[in-house]
Amino acid sequence: MDRMNRLFRYLLFILRLVLAVNSLAGGFLFMLKPDGSLLQMDASWLSNSPFNTYFIPGLLLFVFIGILSMVTFLGLIVKFRSRLLNYLNIYPDKHWA
Repeated sequence: MDRMNRLFRYLLFILRLVLAVNSLAGGFLFMLKPDGSLLQMDASWLSNSPFNTYFIPGLLLFVFIGILSMVTFLGLIVKFRSRLLNYLNIYPDKHWA
């Protein structure tokens, strides 16, 4: 069973890192060119949304998915302690990441 736990742990690390890197890259590219042209996104897709450009969705993607996923990935690898992140933890007997 320990071997399966290790396999799933490494899979979690890899998936969290892929999510973080892709979200940071996509969010940055949306903020760099808010018309979506760097990612070949059509601006007309935003016609029925509250956004005129991709800047705000890119910012949200960068911060809430990218940065928070990277912090979680680093917390899984390094296991650093954080009073704020531990306060948000719903499992007090487990590490926050």
